[in-house]
Amino acid sequence: MNLDLSSQGLYFYVTKLQFDETMAKVIEVYVKNTQVPVGAEQVYYCKSPGHECTKTPITLAVMERVFSEADLNALRLSVAIAKEKGLKVRVYNISTFKGKLKAQLKGVHKTPTIIVENHRFEDTIAKDQLLSVL
Repeated sequence: MNLDLSSQGLYFYVTKLQFDETMAKVIEVYVKNTQVPVGAEQVYYCKSPGHECTKTPITLAVMERVFSEADLNALRLSVAIAKEKGLKVRVYNISTFKGKLKAQLKGVHKTPTIIVENHRFEDTIAKDQLLSVL
C-alpha cells in the first residue's frame, strides 16, 4: 500500500480512519438492575443531638443492585460475540438517568433488549439469531 505522506494525504487517511471507526457495527445492550435486600445493619440514632443517653437502635436493610438472569445472559452473549467479531458493545443501564433517556430515544420499553443497526431483539435471544444479523 502506497501511503501519501503529504499533509493533505495524511489528513484524508486519518479522516477516513475516524469515519470507518464510527461506521463500525456496534451492539447496544439495554439492561436494568434492581435493588434487593441482602442483610440488615443496626445503627444508632440520637433523638437529641449531643446526648448519648438518647441513642435508639434502628435496623436498616442493606441493599445491593443486581441484574436479572435474562439481562446477564444477554450481556454475556453480546460481549462474547463482540469479542469474536471484533465489534464494540455499548451497555445502557436503564436504571440510571442517562440509560433511561437513551432507551426512550431508541424506543426501548423492556429489558433485555439488544440492538444491532436496524435489528432489535427483546427478551431471550439465541446466539444464532444475533450472528445472523452481523
